[in-house]
Parts: sequence; C-alpha cells; structure tokens
Amino acid sequence: IQAKMCGPSTTTVGGTLNTLLCHDVKSGDVIQVSYEDASDGAGATSTFYDSSTFDLRGATLSTDKDVYVIGSDMVVTLTDPDLNVDAASIETYALNLIEWDSDADGSEFLNDTTDFTANPSKLQETGSDTGVFQTVITIPKQIIDTTTTAIDFGEAVTLTYVDTGIPGEDDYLDDRGDVEATFSISNFGALVELDKAVYGWKDTVYITITAPDHNQNTASEETIGTAALPIQVTTRVGKMCTGTSGDTSTYEAVESDEDTGVFVAEVALGGFAHTMSSDTGNTAA
Repeated sequence: IQAKMCGPSTTTVGGTLNTLLCHDVKSGDVIQVSYEDASDGAGATSTFYDSSTFDLRGATLSTDKDVYVIGSDMVVTLTDPDLNVDAASIETYALNLIEWDSDADGSEFLNDTTDFTANPSKLQETGSDTGVFQTVITIPKQIIDTTTTAIDFGEAVTLTYVDTGIPGEDDYLDDRGDVEATFSISNFGALVELDKAVYGWKDTVYITITAPDHNQNTASEETIGTAALPIQVTTRVGKMCTGTSGDTSTYEAVESDEDTGVFVAEVALGGFAHTMSSDTGNTAA
C-alpha cells in the first residue's frame, strides 16, 4: 500500500485503459477488495469482499530506567507505527528525531556525536514490521555547545519526539504533538564506613566508600578523590594530603572491582612519642 493509489479512470470504446486516476490516501479512507468466483460450490457466481481503514497512529517514547548514573547506558525506545513504512525490512531513522532538554542544554539532538555516543548510531527497528525503534545512549558527563556545561547529579532530563501524524487527522503535518520521556541523573549520595570503632596506635584503618554516582565506567576500576571533590582524612595533627600537586594533593580511593561503585582505601597509623605516668622513657613513633 502506497501513500498514493493509482487505478484505471476511463476506457476507450475498445475497452483499453485511457488514463490513470491517482488518489492520495488519507486517514479514514477505506480500501475494499472484491473477488468474483465464477463458480462457487453450488455452481453459481459469487462475489466476496473484505475491507480495511487507513489511519494514523500515536507515538510513545520511553527509557528503560527512571534514574541513570553518569556514564551508564540508556535504552531509548520510540514506538511509532507511522514510521513503519516498509513491512518487509528493518528500517532506521536519524537520531535527530529526539531532542535532549536539561539544565546543561535546553536543546541538543541525540545525533550530536560530540555529546552522545549511540549504539546503533541510528534509531533501528527491532524487527521487520514492528514500528518499534531503539538505540542505546551513553549518559554524558557534559554537554558541549557554545560552552561546556557539566551535567549535575540529580539533574532532570526530558527527551522529546515530535509526532507529525496525529490520530484523527487526515494526513501528516495536519497537526503535530510533542511526545516526551523524562528521567533524572542519579544523586544517591555516599556512605563512608571504617572497619573498626576503636584503633590501636599502629593499626591500619580500612576505609570503604559506597558511592554509586561515581561508578561512571562499568568496564574499569575507577578512582575517586580529586581537588574538585576531595576525600578528607583528618587526625588531631591535621589533614592528610595537603600538597599542591601529585600524590600529595589529594587522598584517593580505588574501586574494589569493575562496576561496583564501592571504593576502598587505607591509612596506616604510626603512633606518636609519649611519656607514660610510670615511665619517664619515650616510646618511639
């Protein structure tokens, strides 16, 4: 079935086709097919009919989660039967059909490879004749436009697809409507735990930091603790890692394994020189 149907209009006296009449298919049109059986089971001539109505269908847009960690994968699903124009093939459409809107950037299309990594690189139909299209987008750390803006923890994001074939209208572009999906960037916070409540002077302190928001690369063991987001380890002597560069500038914790969001670190206590009430000698640090 094509958007324009053509058939015989008039015939000459001899019965040959003269011209073709072409008709634009509109929503609400009915197509009827008839078959004449010259000799049915009773030996008589019978005509059989069937019909169907053309219409426009509404679209939906969805994501597989409501909350995403930066760097994680998001499955975007667009369901629009009107885009299923070839039932015999798996169709694809450019990602500029979908717009990203958040505080970082109010209008950025998903086909912008500077900001978004997509696999596949287009909206791909899930199978022939399904009208369901998907891609996987990696949630970016930042949006680059005229300036580079970092995406904040807890930031709300709206994805928008403009449906140009609205149910009830006669044809495409007679009206249009925004179809949206919303989600947010994770803001789970962090939990810091020590392995003991009380330590001896020369014990090792084992630190565990559970911070899912910083598990931004599921394929590697990541490190946290930067000048912008430092880990503070403090004793009565003062803070550790107070240098201006290199290993002395920040205290770091390393992810316990790939894709855990759990970071571990340790501090070796060295003791200190002191004088006991029963002994005038010092115990070395």
